[in-house]
This record gives sequence, C-alpha cells and structure tokens, in this order.
Amino acid sequence: MCNNEKYVLPDCIFTCATLSHLKLSRCIFKLPDGTQFPNLVSLQLEHSECFNVNRIFKRIKHLSLDGSSLKNLGSVHSLDVVLNLQSLLYDLKISVKRISYALCLLRNSPKLYEIDIDEVVKVDETARHTTELFDYLSKTGNEVSEALNMIQTVRLRKFKGTSTEMYLIKVILAHSPKLARMVIEQIEESNELLKDLISYHRASPNAEIKYT
Repeated sequence: MCNNEKYVLPDCIFTCATLSHLKLSRCIFKLPDGTQFPNLVSLQLEHSECFNVNRIFKRIKHLSLDGSSLKNLGSVHSLDVVLNLQSLLYDLKISVKRISYALCLLRNSPKLYEIDIDEVVKVDETARHTTELFDYLSKTGNEVSEALNMIQTVRLRKFKGTSTEMYLIKVILAHSPKLARMVIEQIEESNELLKDLISYHRASPNAEIKYT
C-alpha cells in the first residue's frame, strides 16, 4: 500500500497451500494459528513487523529484510526451531541491538551459505555508538564464529569505505572458515581501501575478495 490507509490481509492468504513467494510491505500482523505455507520458498519483509513466525521460518530458503524489519521481528529472540535458510538479503542498519538480532538469526540457520548486504547504514553516527558496536563484536567472538561458520559467499553492495563497513568486513573474514568469495561493490574506486582489505586476516585459506 502506497498510502497510510490500513489494509486487512484476506484470510485466504494464510491458508494458501500453493503460495511459494510472499512479499509484505508496511505490514504489522500476527500469523493465525494453523498457518503453514507448506510450499513457501522465499519471504520478503519491508518495514514490517511479524509475530509467530516460527512455523514458516523453519521451511523458507530465502529471506529478504530491509533495515527495520529484523528489529521489528517480534519473535527473533524466541526462535525455537532450526531454520532452513540458505540465503539472506539484508539492508543492514548498524547498531548493537540490530547486530545482536542478526547474529541470533544466523546462529539458527545452519544451512545458510550466502549473505547479500545491500547497504550498511549506521543508525547513529556518533563516535560513542561506533565504539559500542566495535566493543560488542570483539566480546562476542564465539557467537560471531557460530553465526558465520557455514557462510561461503558474501556480497556487499553500495560500499562507501566507512570505518564501520571496513570493521564489518574484517570481522566477517576473520570468522568465516568456509568463505570462498567476498564481492565488494564500491561506489567510488579507492586503491588505498583495496590495500587494506587485502591485508585483513582470513579464517578461510580459500577466501578471495572480488573488488568492483
């Protein structure tokens, strides 16, 4: 919906056994009891808040989230099922809380092998919040390693070369033992940034960085 009018999803949506791809934008809803979506393959959420997602999260293979939807995912910290996710597309808004949500989601997705980050945007530009983020990631090394254990491909789009982006790349490279390829698409070319990226420690001896 392109305006602020309220819209009630028809009940037939939640009982559609053949539905395979679902995109919801600007929605707040709770899945009714009995919702199964047995053939759902991909789910895309934009500015949406969804509750009782365990039943559908355990079967979808591809998940796309904008910057606010993961924060608004009502049960992300109460996931009690092993997820079937294979790929995750994420427009990442950086904060300690959002990173903790992301780690929780990744740790519950043992089959996840591909992460596609559309853009990294800091929620707060102050130095204090940046320091808090770096401190948090440095203290949760085991959780980060568990979350990135199976990742093989990472793509970072709209790369601007900020200190937050550089640190995030350093963390991913250092904690992804099965990483085969990291693709970085930068808005403006910088040889100095490329030198720094190449020098970062890699947990995977086979990891290569493709810089475009």
